[in-house]
Amino acid sequence: MLEAIPLIDRLMTCAKAWAEANDRSLSRLATIVVNDGKFFVRCEEGTANPTAATLERFARFLGEPANWPEGAVPDAVASFVHVVGVSPADGAATTGQADGMSGQVVA
Repeated sequence: MLEAIPLIDRLMTCAKAWAEANDRSLSRLATIVVNDGKFFVRCEEGTANPTAATLERFARFLGEPANWPEGAVPDAVASFVHVVGVSPADGAATTGQADGMSGQVVA
């Protein structure tokens, strides 16, 4: 049986990936997303208790290709976004695959 990974651990992994990819600090990310530069310090100390709304804000930001170099969202981030339950913007949703696997053909 697979052990569930706590959401806070998933968020930390994604945040560190973003910070490294963008040559920014975790504090900068937290300031951008939730206007709280010490957010990740508390996460690492184990004293943070983020709400679902906070996790959704991070998922929306981190899941946005424009926030990553060359628009490449890492797999771990895509997984975090999915687990949090954030859907891509309506315009980003696909209507089908050209190979017909979805049952629709995109013209």
